[in-house]
Amino acid sequence: MLSRLWRSIRYGIAAKFYLLTAIALAALMVLAAASTHFASQTRTAAERLYGEGVVGIQTVTELEVLFEQHRALITAAPALLDRSRIRASRLAVAALNARIEESVRTQLSRSDATREILLQQIAAHVPTLSQAGDRVLMLAHNFAQEQALAVSEGEYAQAANVIQGAMEGRYQEQIRQVDREVHRLSEASSGLMLWVVASALVAFVLIGPVTLWAKHRILSRLGKITAVMHRLCNNELGVDVPYTKALDEMGDIARTIDVFKRNAIALGLTHLQLDAALNNMVQGLCMLDAQHRLVLCNDRFLEIFRLSRQDVTPGVGLSGLIQSIASANGFPEGSAVQFHKAYIGRAFVDGSDSYQQEYPDGRVIAVSRRELPGGGWVDTHEDITERRRAEKQIAYLAEYDTLTDLPNRNLFQRKLTEALEVTATDQLAIFGLDLDGFKTVNDMFGHSIGDELLRQVARRLQHCVGEQGMVARLGGDEFAILQGGQPQPHGAAALALAVTEALNAPYDLAGNQAVLGASIGIAIFPGDASLSEDLLKCADMALYSAKADGRGICRFFEPEMNARAKARRQLEVDLRAAIAGKQFEMFYQPVVSVGSNEVIAFEALIRWRHPDRGMVSPAEFIPVAEETGLIIPLGEWILRQVCTDALGWPRNIRVAVNLSPVQFRSPNLVQTVFTALAVSHLEPGRLELEITETTLLQDSEVILERLHQLKSYGVQISMDDFGTGYSSLSYLRSFPFDKIKIDQSFVRGLGKLQDSLAIIRAVISLGRNLGMTTNAEGVETADQLRILKEELCDEVQGFLFSPAVPLTETHRLLGVHQSPVGIVA
Repeated sequence: MLSRLWRSIRYGIAAKFYLLTAIALAALMVLAAASTHFASQTRTAAERLYGEGVVGIQTVTELEVLFEQHRALITAAPALLDRSRIRASRLAVAALNARIEESVRTQLSRSDATREILLQQIAAHVPTLSQAGDRVLMLAHNFAQEQALAVSEGEYAQAANVIQGAMEGRYQEQIRQVDREVHRLSEASSGLMLWVVASALVAFVLIGPVTLWAKHRILSRLGKITAVMHRLCNNELGVDVPYTKALDEMGDIARTIDVFKRNAIALGLTHLQLDAALNNMVQGLCMLDAQHRLVLCNDRFLEIFRLSRQDVTPGVGLSGLIQSIASANGFPEGSAVQFHKAYIGRAFVDGSDSYQQEYPDGRVIAVSRRELPGGGWVDTHEDITERRRAEKQIAYLAEYDTLTDLPNRNLFQRKLTEALEVTATDQLAIFGLDLDGFKTVNDMFGHSIGDELLRQVARRLQHCVGEQGMVARLGGDEFAILQGGQPQPHGAAALALAVTEALNAPYDLAGNQAVLGASIGIAIFPGDASLSEDLLKCADMALYSAKADGRGICRFFEPEMNARAKARRQLEVDLRAAIAGKQFEMFYQPVVSVGSNEVIAFEALIRWRHPDRGMVSPAEFIPVAEETGLIIPLGEWILRQVCTDALGWPRNIRVAVNLSPVQFRSPNLVQTVFTALAVSHLEPGRLELEITETTLLQDSEVILERLHQLKSYGVQISMDDFGTGYSSLSYLRSFPFDKIKIDQSFVRGLGKLQDSLAIIRAVISLGRNLGMTTNAEGVETADQLRILKEELCDEVQGFLFSPAVPLTETHRLLGVHQSPVGIVA
């Protein structure tokens, strides 16, 4: 009972006054009644402060946010070109219309709200606003952007402006109501303090200690809360509201004031967020009024024009603003006046204006201007200097070769087309040019040296052509020349001679000297063709003919070249069909041991039995297969077929397969060999892979790595056509070949040319010292065989023993074990 009474006295203001009344008996009844009265007034004032101030401001703020969202969606709708986004906007606007109507209807339903003229004015214009907004969205959805913009800036803007004005008036009225309630609360507090002081003087003896205790518990807290209220009215929103956790009526007041404070902070935060959004725009923004005075600008505007806030205080005139920009950026004297005249002279079209301004410091600024309904306008500025520079760079890269700075294929074709359009009687010459030996230099010295070589070639070509035309790099080591203003074909012949002589001169490449040649194909307009594409094709065919004739040659286009090109294209088509139709056969030439006169291996040679042309020579279709990449699937078929055929021979008989350089460049070569052996179950040691020195010149490190992988698996590796390449000895040292095959060109000279014998003797001795088997190809006479036997050559093959035969004939050859002559017979 006592604890409950103490709790009531501690947490209740009324209980404290009841205690004073009990002590002072009847003399203090009046004081208790007065204190209760003023406490009730204070509570009523606080409740009215909360109801009229906090709730009212919160309601106005929420309604204002709804109208702002509604206006933002309607204003942005004319600029939308995506119907899905417009449909989303319509759904959002419909939801906002419902919320706005509900909020207005709720406020009008209050008994005292119906007397508010401003609220009635808002309610009267809400239907107009909703109807105009729906019309804007409907027009935007139908892509009637101009009509939508007209409704947005006309009927809708008028209704929105009326509502916005009414909202601002209602907001101000709420603020004044809050001030009045705060004033009433202050008056109630002051009256209560007067009553307490008077009562203290009367009843000091009786209730002095109790009064002091009550003052500490009530009046001091009330004074602090009042001080906090005054500071909040002065916009000091950082002040802490005390006693919000108190359980008495003072705690209720404190919590009510704290709610008001949080709402004021939220409103301020909204303004801060708007400022943050403005200052974090990518574009610089400034607003000017109808008198050409600055209203506001964001930080990006200051950054773009290198200004400070002191330079652009609100109210500064347009001319002063432009002068500040000119001074801050060091523009020439008088430029500010010129910029001002040009700026003022621009006219708005349909309320907007956009242009790009180039400044003396080289920067390019994109400016977008839009008129404001009440006069003045808003500018957005974007620095597009880097974008403009990037666009120029992209345009350059689209038409020029970055390595040589020559026109590329696109620009060359465009200039050729333009030249053909304006040429009446003049003749034009189109040159197609390939460098001979460039890949060798590139592989030997590296890509950086190769790039420098291409740059030197480009300079030499430009020097030769001069004012006669243009030079272009089409890609890799392929160049093109357009020659005009010269009598043809004499002009083209003279230029081709000059180009050949210039390109044949030695090149100094970082201390390394290189010598190149060039193959040139020439087409003449209008004799060879009249269209740019046809001229380029003719030049390509002439170039192909020059390369086929031995390189380092110049060829003019001839009609027969077109026929040869068509024949080659037809051969490629037939070759693809042959691979798909399995028209190929494998023939085998025996390899004979010189010591035992026995067949110890076969070299696999492919034959193409064409359904119409009969047998097609490998010399005719293998180059086409290598150029087109068809050698890869064809080579895979050869490996599988050869491994399968070899299973029918005795286990001591090997089979040799020639591999193309193109196959060695394939990353799948090793896997292809392993797959062929695995599928056929042929022992790896029975398979010999023959590689030429030319193959090793092309990315030799990668080739050698693949050779080591194959050899580690047990596959035999042979060096084919030894002695005809560039650096045979270095490759013999870098890779342990199993066999060296002496080229038949040296074998044919035996008995006729002394140097042939010397070379063969040296090769055999070299192979014996390195532990490598030697094989002589192209043995056709018994005298050649005798000499090779005397020089201790290990293996021989050639027509003296047998030409290449089908698989069925190999079994007959394996049955002959006596003499080579017997094999031939």
